[in-house]
Amino acid sequence: MLYKSFENPNFSLLADITVIKVYYETHDDLLEYRIKSTDQKVRRTKLSALAKSRYYNFLKKLDKIIKYRFPKVEKKLVQLQEEIRTMPDLHERDWLLEKVTQALDA
Repeated sequence: MLYKSFENPNFSLLADITVIKVYYETHDDLLEYRIKSTDQKVRRTKLSALAKSRYYNFLKKLDKIIKYRFPKVEKKLVQLQEEIRTMPDLHERDWLLEKVTQALDA
């Protein structure tokens, strides 16, 4: 994988989120490490509180989806689905909802 550094920190973080989504879809073993490194990158990057909140919320909700699908905990997945729907500041809401729905259907 070729890593390209972006001047704009939002582009860099959005690229990291895209990589996280690819790792999730391909069940890559490095997903957990990529989530942790992106979390650290968000903490260290100079962004507005709102932007940081959106990135953190995405990472937290994805982490919960991963935890609740093995073993499947349907009640918690339904609660998580509602949290994702109602959370005001969240990157990739539609993608996260799709993944929760898939976990519920599995």
